[in-house]
Amino acid sequence: GEYKGTFTLTIDGKKTNIPASVLVYDFEVSQESHLQTDWIVNLMAFGELDNTPEMVNTYFRTVAGFRASTHSMSSGASNADEWLQTVRTYTNPNLRDDEGKPLIGEKEVYLAQINLPSSYDANTGISHSVFDTYISRLIKASIEDEYDFLSKSGCYMGFIDEPQYNNTWDKVNFVSRGYENRKEYWADIIKNGDINTIASKAGLSAEQEEALSQKFQSLSGEFKVQLEQSMRLVGNYITAYPDPNLDNTVSKQFCIGTGHIGTARYLEELANWPEGEISGNWWYAAGTSFFGNRIDSHRLEQRLSQWFTYDIGAKGYLIWEVAQYQQITWNNVARANSYEPCDAYALALRIQNSAGDGYLFYPGKPYGIFGPVSSIRAHQYRDSHEEYEYFYLLNQL
Repeated sequence: GEYKGTFTLTIDGKKTNIPASVLVYDFEVSQESHLQTDWIVNLMAFGELDNTPEMVNTYFRTVAGFRASTHSMSSGASNADEWLQTVRTYTNPNLRDDEGKPLIGEKEVYLAQINLPSSYDANTGISHSVFDTYISRLIKASIEDEYDFLSKSGCYMGFIDEPQYNNTWDKVNFVSRGYENRKEYWADIIKNGDINTIASKAGLSAEQEEALSQKFQSLSGEFKVQLEQSMRLVGNYITAYPDPNLDNTVSKQFCIGTGHIGTARYLEELANWPEGEISGNWWYAAGTSFFGNRIDSHRLEQRLSQWFTYDIGAKGYLIWEVAQYQQITWNNVARANSYEPCDAYALALRIQNSAGDGYLFYPGKPYGIFGPVSSIRAHQYRDSHEEYEYFYLLNQL
């Protein structure tokens, strides 16, 4: 409804009462996020001096509270089945406990992105065993829950990061080809209803396999086709831009720096680049580029970040690290970065070219707090995530 009141404006000692009103519309921000994210927290142990499953889970839940997914959905899980349970809990809004209550609290959020663990293999591009371990479980869960987890799945693979800076275009093509081939392998398994392979890769017993087979048979043909198509579109977000060195039949989806995505020219180039359908592109910022995490940037820079995402038609964005609790310096002798512990509260310039880049949180340990302390910038990002949901809702209406 409409709320009315007054505020007092004081200029040179003179007070003026000014009437004001605000119209509040009857809607809420969706509990299910529709913005895909990857907030990497690999470096948090440097500041917490603690890498136990409990601490990792605390960081996962904290990041989830900001409507964001962590890298590889790491939540302190000791095996792939525990990982799957976290994924199901935080991405499927239809699940209920034995009392019929949602698995997460009303103040928590269902995430839009399932970041897949990945590993490099010199023979096949990606490790089949790693990929199969997690994809098979997502397919199993999709069948059991009748919920398409694959449509939320994808990964950023750090071992093919930024080929434009290290001239590793061939490696990107090689890894991307292996990734696409394995996706097709699994899409065909879904298409053919090969429950035996799914059960074998997911480590199911004979009894569990039989139950999964029966459940699969009961699914509609429409859902099976949807699942197969989603498998073919599982994203590989390459931190680069369209380049003649890349094979657009395999290296076709990007997490592109904002410097190469913010103009009509580059958006058109992205749209015309891939051969075949993709699920969408992401963006990232690092160093002094917009939209970044710098302490000395205007807070609107983080606040407007997801206005930018929606405006350019991107699906999501990556932050390369949000818990960088050490100093990173370039070692000319080793030709690589060196990582050294530092006082996370005293050192703002932890990476050479930008104060604040790489961290949105501070370690709680120095102050007797178990888990991260969030920055103002983190809260600005959360507001931007909520405002993305306004745009999403408006589009649906």
